[in-house]
Amino acid sequence: MKSLIQKLSLTIIALGTLGLSQRAFSDHITFSTGSGVGSLTGTHGAGDSTLLSATQQSGGVFQAGSGVGNHDVENFIDASARAVQTHIFYNNSVHDEMNPAANVNDDAAIATDKFLFRQGSTPDFSNYSSYSKGINGIIMDFVNLEINPTSDDFAFKVGNSDNPQNWTDGPAPVSVNIRENEGLNGSDRVTIIWADAAIKSQWLEIQLIGGSGAGFLLDDYYYFGNAVGETGDEALAQVNAVDLLRIRSNPIGIFDEGASVENRYDINRDGFVNAQDYLITRSNPTSLLNGSALSLTPMQISE
Repeated sequence: MKSLIQKLSLTIIALGTLGLSQRAFSDHITFSTGSGVGSLTGTHGAGDSTLLSATQQSGGVFQAGSGVGNHDVENFIDASARAVQTHIFYNNSVHDEMNPAANVNDDAAIATDKFLFRQGSTPDFSNYSSYSKGINGIIMDFVNLEINPTSDDFAFKVGNSDNPQNWTDGPAPVSVNIRENEGLNGSDRVTIIWADAAIKSQWLEIQLIGGSGAGFLLDDYYYFGNAVGETGDEALAQVNAVDLLRIRSNPIGIFDEGASVENRYDINRDGFVNAQDYLITRSNPTSLLNGSALSLTPMQISE
């Protein structure tokens, strides 16, 4: 985390003219150039060839390429806060010693086979969990945070369609905690926890609020889903007899090596695959016919 709150600045690596796409770039950022070139503020739309005008794209590094106009500027590096790695984890499971609080044990509960995804992508089984306690823990590694983030730096929505604009406000997290310098490559690890079962059998949208105190430059969105009991047997994310059969066919008992964090049949994440997982799945059936199955269509991009 930065020791002082810094004003956003963009550093020129190579100067040149730039044509911008309004869709890719913001309209409310102050852009700074190298020494002696000056700065400018305002809206910069497609075809604008002002000497320097750009804002953050994913990852914070700007590179020349098709789709944003012809230009000679090779790279921009911004000093804004941004996520460099994101995780879902199974809070209050055997993997974090059944502890609902945020602590270092949560790292062992990270679902290494699961990934948050972005707007425009088509989700699959790697983008949602079958955990019986739903989505109750997210870990995000940040660089350049200006202050310790709080729930005010994020917004959350839940729903089950391809249009997040129609979703409802999500439940407030129980806690937002930070472990400085304990994330990827010394980044700051932020853990967001919800109550068990507060977010089940639907999608969660996590919005990083641009201009917030934490130092996020622009609004940014991440998504993860939950379908209790779904074992990834098909492309439709329905919970049905196929899942029950697969759970029954892959038991892990007290004399076996415990189920790993990636085991898709350990629905309650207690280290076993047994009658409890079977009963949980049987109690949470979903179908495309009644709209209860998790939607796997690409998320629309918010305008």
